[in-house]
Amino acid sequence: MNHPKSTTVGRKYWLAKAWPDANALCPSPEVQLSNEGYSFSPADFDPLPLTLEGARRAGKATSLFPPYGALFGAQVWRMAHEANPGDVIFLESENRHLHAWGIITKGYHRKAGQRYTQASLIKEGLHKLGVEWRMIRKGHDAFHIGKGDNLLFREVTKREELLPILLEFIDGPLPSGSRQGGDDAPQDLEYTEGGKVLRTHLRTERDGNASRIAKELARKASKNGKLTCEACACVPVDDYAGLELIEAHHRVPLSRGLRETKPSDFAMLCPNCHRAVHRLINEGLLPELALIKIKRT
Repeated sequence: MNHPKSTTVGRKYWLAKAWPDANALCPSPEVQLSNEGYSFSPADFDPLPLTLEGARRAGKATSLFPPYGALFGAQVWRMAHEANPGDVIFLESENRHLHAWGIITKGYHRKAGQRYTQASLIKEGLHKLGVEWRMIRKGHDAFHIGKGDNLLFREVTKREELLPILLEFIDGPLPSGSRQGGDDAPQDLEYTEGGKVLRTHLRTERDGNASRIAKELARKASKNGKLTCEACACVPVDDYAGLELIEAHHRVPLSRGLRETKPSDFAMLCPNCHRAVHRLINEGLLPELALIKIKRT
């Protein structure tokens, strides 16, 4: 299984495995929660100075559990280079049971230069993230994934069939940026009223070229060369006298901080769907889930 670098902008969502029984690969759910973090021990190497490919090689050379060393190496690298404070992590076992969710509070740490035994690995793994955990009380058989996705640590931010199930278990506030606040209207629309332009979007760090390029790329990717709403599949240019009313919606709110915006960070939405997404966000729904909620299958 190939592990490309993450393309997620802003907050990421992770699914991390705990072993139901004492195991040196990764501690049990109870131990993970008591340690106030997530840890595992698939291979003994330092991923920080390595590239993803270098981590695969290091994992293969040092894996505590061959023959999955290269795969393990990629997961260690991902923990060290792509998981950040503020990300959300879900603790699971047996590819179906959820035990807790939490916010990553401290970045990657490795227990370097220490002698370890099976008992010590069961108590705490070699590779660790600090996590503020919250128990999930009714997470038994909460979801099901196949053996092909049986990984210790994997990103699920863009898993549209899985993420909504996991997000339903979040029962508390997330760090700043989960709401876009204010008016019901999307922040990236403009209106003309009384000869003056009312701008409801945030001008800070917004590059109009990115949305323009995103629309051009979406148009080229379309079979008929027309922009289609990603949520309801309507084609405004056909329905509104040739007017191309598709709007570029930020998948990750601008309120989550400075970043370099790419065309892939936009969703193409018609005005109604765009307004619906922002209404759901303003009512407290996570931005990632709001877009999924309104999609028509």
